Formats: sequence, structure tokens, C-alpha cells
Amino acid sequence: MAVTISTKFYQNALWKDLSKIVFTSPNMDSPNTAGTRSHILPGQGALGLWLEDTSNMYRIETNQHLTSSDFYNFRMKNKIAIDVDAQPDYIDIKELTYGNLDTYINETSSVAVAGYKDVTPFITNISTRLEYTPMQSNPDEIISKDDTYVSEATSYDSILCQLNYDLGNGNTGCTYKSTVYAKQEKYRQHGWTAQVIAGDTACPIVFTFEYPVKIAYVEMKSYAETVYNRTASCPTACTTTTPTINTTPTSAQYFIGNFTIQGAHTTVSGTTWTTLYTGANTSNTTKSAFFTNTTAYKYYRLNILNNTGVIAPFTTTYYGVRYLRFYAYNYSTEPGTGNVLLYDFSDEDNNKVIEINNAYAVQSSSPTSIPTTTYTDVTGTITMSNVSGYSYYNVLVRKSSDQYDYITSVSGAAATLSGVGTMTGSTFIKADKQNVLTLGSVNYPTNSTIRAILYGDTTSIVDDKNYIGTSAIAYDTVVSGTVVSGTNMYSVTGITSRDVNSTVYTKKETYRLLTDTYITGSGTINPDTQLYIWGYDSTLRPLDLETQNSIVFETTAGEAYNCRLTAWDDVTHSTTINELIAGDYVRVSAMAYCSKATKENPTESQSPINYIFPPAHNKIIKGNVVDGDTKYYYGDFSLVYRYQADIYGDYLIFKPILYGIDSSISYGVHDFLIVLSYSYT
Repeated sequence: MAVTISTKFYQNALWKDLSKIVFTSPNMDSPNTAGTRSHILPGQGALGLWLEDTSNMYRIETNQHLTSSDFYNFRMKNKIAIDVDAQPDYIDIKELTYGNLDTYINETSSVAVAGYKDVTPFITNISTRLEYTPMQSNPDEIISKDDTYVSEATSYDSILCQLNYDLGNGNTGCTYKSTVYAKQEKYRQHGWTAQVIAGDTACPIVFTFEYPVKIAYVEMKSYAETVYNRTASCPTACTTTTPTINTTPTSAQYFIGNFTIQGAHTTVSGTTWTTLYTGANTSNTTKSAFFTNTTAYKYYRLNILNNTGVIAPFTTTYYGVRYLRFYAYNYSTEPGTGNVLLYDFSDEDNNKVIEINNAYAVQSSSPTSIPTTTYTDVTGTITMSNVSGYSYYNVLVRKSSDQYDYITSVSGAAATLSGVGTMTGSTFIKADKQNVLTLGSVNYPTNSTIRAILYGDTTSIVDDKNYIGTSAIAYDTVVSGTVVSGTNMYSVTGITSRDVNSTVYTKKETYRLLTDTYITGSGTINPDTQLYIWGYDSTLRPLDLETQNSIVFETTAGEAYNCRLTAWDDVTHSTTINELIAGDYVRVSAMAYCSKATKENPTESQSPINYIFPPAHNKIIKGNVVDGDTKYYYGDFSLVYRYQADIYGDYLIFKPILYGIDSSISYGVHDFLIVLSYSYT
């Protein structure tokens, strides 16, 4: 029967008939008049790809670049060999190119939703407006799971008197005459707070995920703190008399009032945020937001609008959030009612197509501890007084950098006099990054080296593309100063060694694909074979190879077989001596398929299978040359007209490139033909 094949390209929302492929300068207006050329010296500038119809030429690419992605954009590798003939129940895969593979399979095959899974650990960055990032606030703490309180202290007067009392030493040996002591102690939950800016209440907090994910549920809790204002009076001459301590506690609770949850694919200037949820919270300490989300976003934003309507116990002058968790759907392990096709294209003569009806994550590898050490400079002071033959040292250590690492306790001993005594008692001042400690009633000699071991305890995300976990941080600080009788204060310097033992887990989990029926193929799929599933996100366009940036052959009648795409010198299809063809400069990326939906936005077809011939990228083409197992053409396959109402094709799309053009190419016009040859009955 006769065969009819149209050859078109897509520009300005219209399909246009192809007259010519042109490689010329990209530095012209597009569209331009057909036949326009701007010759450039080989290798001396970018070479554009243009396509012409009978009237105009259109710039498709501004330079020649290799391709890697197409409609088979879900790619992975099998972990172990697969005996196709044995029809195993599942396939374990690894090295995913797209993090939502399991979601795509389960939604496509109609697997039931069984609950929610916490995807918060896959957040790689948290940021907010500069105006809402005070120095003492760490936005990362917003996702902390720790419900405990952190102790902080500020403001000291008559510090020696009070610290000795706090240590259980009474006032023995205290010679300070100051009669007033005041201290503020704050106990706060792990979380994030910021003061509301009058007249500018919008506070967006952006969360970046490792890969696009469909968030369906967000949970968050309020933030609380209690402040103790302690005052004490010491006698005019310090004795064993117990000071009178007055304590006035105050409590505060912070949350957010009106907010939206939004998603986006990028955070560059001009980003369009899609609102997924609009909520208000007035008095509850926990807020749960459930919403329908059909799109996977890499960026999510908690957009705090204002605190309008917030009532007691919350304050309107601060925002506060903690334990913020993001959840995606968790799907059932029971197979769905449909199938997704998995392709093995490693053997053109025996391609294998496998039906998958479920996918779920399996246990990742065992946790790994990774130790690292960094060093931070510290500065501080030592105050000393001699009382009844004893020297009292009060060490204030201030970290000079690393603002988010907080020292929470301290202990130590005189390094030059073993067994003499220990330093005890500590208080913590978060805002100033300093620690105050007192050496007990021990006669330390002059010129002693004071060694303080400072311990911090934080929860942090290890910033690595493959790992996530928590860290416990220890500081080993050595400070020194000369102590001379009669002198009260000395400057000290030192170095803090930071040992981080990170417990990490692999982020990219292994997935198990449950199989159904084997459609085509036989034999074995070797380990680490590249496997494909049709799937792409329209928001990730443009793909390297797709209908809207390629030349499209469409079968509109009949059947063509022995289809072959290659390059020849001229219409005789007999030689390949052209400098570009002979030098392997002429290449194509191509794929053949049928599909559902429209020509410009095809979707997967399973009846019939949309696979016609495996995709190829950056393939050298020249005549009918075969060198060993390498075929220097794209083919051979059949293209047939699909007459079904909901199936379109067959299609062959290809994108030509001139690879490696440099100054070794002779100057001139290098005309050649890219040809689709075929047979018909």
C-alpha cells in the first residue's frame, strides 16, 4: 500500500512544513527570511540550528550541544541480574534520575493511598527574608524534632558571689562588696522565632528539597519559652548567710496567625508561586494542613502573612514555629489496577518490556558515622581573686565565629597540676556566644594553663547530596594566661577543635518494582543495565529531545518498514565523502514511538505499546556504514499509521547537531542530506 509521511517542526504555536535544515550564525532575528545566511569561520563562534519552511527560517538552538533526556525520562539501573523468562515477582532498582518514580508508578497504576510519609529529611536548605533572620535565630531549627528546652542566661552583677552560692559553696571567701545580683534565665524550645516588623508583616520561609515531591500534608507546632528573672542580695560583708533570692517567672508562646503554603519549580527572580493551602491559626498549639496537590515541586514556601486574630496565650508581636514537618502520600504495598511499562533498550534486536503495577521504598543502607574536625578561634577573660590562700578563677570564653554553634556546658581542670581540682559550674549566654565558669576552692599556682572542655549539642542536616543525619558536636578548648597576685582580669586566647560525628543515611532510597506480565523479550537483563519508563514533568521542559524542539516525521497513511535515518552526500544516496559526514561531525538524537494525547505533548500508550525503536542520543550517522556492532544510522524499524481514535502516530522525531566543529574544518558551504529511507508494499 502507499505510504504518506509528513515532515514538520513546531514554531510559534503552529506546525510548519520543513524545507531545509540550516547551520549558520545564531546572531540574527528569528524568524528571518528563508535563505538568509551569515557565514562564520569554523570554530570561531557559536553555530546555531535553524529550520526553514518555504517562507521563513526559525532559530531552534543558539549553539550545538549534546542531548541526554527525552520522553523516557525516568531512568534507573537494576541491582541484580533479571531472568526475564523466569518472570520474577519484583525488580530492585537503583540510581534513579528522578526522585518521584514510586509516586509516578503508583499514581499511574492506581495504587491506593495508605497514609503519609515524612519527607522533611530531604530538605537541603531553609531560608527566610533577611529582615526576619535575627542573629540569634537559626531558621534550620524550625524543623527540629527535639521537644526539650534549651537553657540560656544573661546579665550578671557580683558574679563571684552568686556563682559560689550557686555552686553550693555559700559565701565562703567572697570578698566582693556588691550587694545586688541579677540574672535572667531563659528556657526555650528548639524552634524559630522572629519579631514581627510593623507595617511589613510578610515573612516567607522557603524550603528546598533534594528533588521535586508532592506535599499533601504539613504539620507544625507553636514555640514556647519561660523567662526567670532572679535577683539576690548579699550581705555587705560576705559570710555564710544565705542570700535572699527573688524569682519572677514569665512565659510566652509564639505561633503564626494567617499563612499560605505554596509550591514552585524555581526560586529565581520572577518565580510564580502556586498557593496550595490558605490557613489561619488563632489559639491552637498545633496546626495541621491537609490539601490536594497534583504537582511535584522542589521548592515550598510557608508564607506567613500576619498575626491578625491571634489570641492568648499567643503574642502578636512575634512569629514562632517549631516541629514543622512535610508529608507526601504513602501508598499501599498491594498492586494497583493498572500497569506502567519498564523498558530495556540495551539490545536493539531483543528489547524487553515489563509491566509494573506497584513500587515502594525498601530499607536504605545501614547508618554510617562520619567524623570530621574543624577549628575555631576563641577569645575570653580570666578574673582572679585571692581569698584565704586560695585563688578563684572565673573564665569567660567567647567564640569569635560560627554563630549557630551554642556552648551548653563546661568543665575542666588545671592542665599543669594533675589532680589538684576541677572547674565546676557553668552558665550559658547564647546571645553573646560566651560561657562563664568558676574554678572551685583550689590553690592553683601562678602561670597555670587552664583547659576548658566545652560541649555543644545541636541537631543539623549534613549538607551532602547523598546523605542526611544528625550531629553531636564537642569542643576542646585550651586557653592560657599569666595569673599574678593582686591582678583581677586577664585576656586569654585559644583554639576550639570541633569534632563532628555525623550519623548519616543514604538519601536516594532503593525501590522495589512489583511486576505483573512480561510483554516482550526473553533472556537476562544484566546488572547495572539502564532501564527506562516513559515519564516526564512538563515543568521540566524543555527536554533535550522532544517534539517542540525537533523535526517530526508523522505517518498519516499506510505502513513503512525498514525505516532508516542517516546522512548522505547527495540525492544519489551513494557516497559519504563530505568533510562533515566523513569526519563524524554529523550526529542526531532520535526516537520513534506512538502515543496518546496530542502531537506536541505525547503521553504513554500501552495498547499498543508506545515503543517503536529505542531513543538514541548524539548518534553518528553516515550512509549504511556498519563497523563491528556499531551501526552508523538510526534504524531499522517500521512506522505505521494508527487509526485508533485515541492513539496517534507513528512518529519519528530527530534533532541534528554538528559536533566538534573547530578550525580544522575548511571554510565554505558544506551541503549534505539527512535522509529517512524506507520500504513499502
